[in-house]
Amino acid sequence: MIFLAFKQRLPENGSELLQSKGSPIGPSTQGKQNGGHAKDNGLAKLASSRIFGVDMQWIAVVARRAEGRNMVGSKFHGVELRKFSGSAAQEKQSGHGARLAAIQSHASRRPTFSYIPAMIKVLRKIWAVYGAVVFFIQILIWTPITTIAFLTFGRRAERVIIWMGHHIIAPVTLLFSGVFRKQHGREVLKGKGPFVIVSNHRSFLDILINASAFPDIYKFLSKKEMTKIPVWGFTVKRLCILVDRKSPESRAESVERMRQALQAGFSILIYPEGTRNRGDQPLTDFYDGAFRLAAETGFPMAVMTLNDPRKYNDPVRELDLSPGLVHVYWDVIEDTGSQSVDQLREKTRGIMLSHLQDLGGK
Repeated sequence: MIFLAFKQRLPENGSELLQSKGSPIGPSTQGKQNGGHAKDNGLAKLASSRIFGVDMQWIAVVARRAEGRNMVGSKFHGVELRKFSGSAAQEKQSGHGARLAAIQSHASRRPTFSYIPAMIKVLRKIWAVYGAVVFFIQILIWTPITTIAFLTFGRRAERVIIWMGHHIIAPVTLLFSGVFRKQHGREVLKGKGPFVIVSNHRSFLDILINASAFPDIYKFLSKKEMTKIPVWGFTVKRLCILVDRKSPESRAESVERMRQALQAGFSILIYPEGTRNRGDQPLTDFYDGAFRLAAETGFPMAVMTLNDPRKYNDPVRELDLSPGLVHVYWDVIEDTGSQSVDQLREKTRGIMLSHLQDLGGK
């Protein structure tokens, strides 16, 4: 039977301890012959006392757990745990079976930390409320500026307003929300474009990460429902290309507007999954719109992969946000005009999956 003890308080040799006088787990006959009862009592007091501020009974609990988890040699409250052996017969002979049984019962009382997941969930909700407040404060500041700019300069102010949103509002919101990004391969974008940009989509914050990560500006294909959001809807209506997914006429019109924006020098961002992925798979099925646009216009595709944004914002939960680091991967697909829609779709999917698997994203 394996036990654990303190290196500082017990002899280096386990066999010495087993044969020592008055040992609580050693032979009792020798202890009795040498007047070991007094020492037995002393060791009994030691077992029920505190050493280095630690209850010895809880040391027994830790010892039992460590025995099954290969924790020998680790430290508990700064004290190294050591292994030594003693047989069950020696335990019985020592007359301390009752004490060992009591300590074993303590070992079965494992402290539980079931409240920790619930506490983390509450903290994430609180952080989500804080993040929403930060975002709407930014919008309240930005909306009057954009409104005045549009009324004064019209469409001439469009590029400046989009640039402010991408490179001031989005980064500041992410900074105060504690969400940071690390980019990989952004240099492949230099000297190319405008792009048909595609990105995987998991969370509410994706649009902020997309905007702040792209070095230039783009127009965003947005659902018509986004215009119903108070304050934010005003900006979406003027800066995004809107589509009613239920209307074939609206879809055709949005495609034509995207072509015009590309010809005018704007990149276009499209989520090929259509909406946020709330499932367990890394990616859902792709719609053909983005790939048909690239194939028909010949503009290169910029593939942006966000590695598991679900870690900081779970799409299944209504209020959820956590500080964290997001890895952003960039790839470019050129010669889109010579490839079919199916080829572009499968190539894009393969690129995204390779990055998600590299970092364990889901």
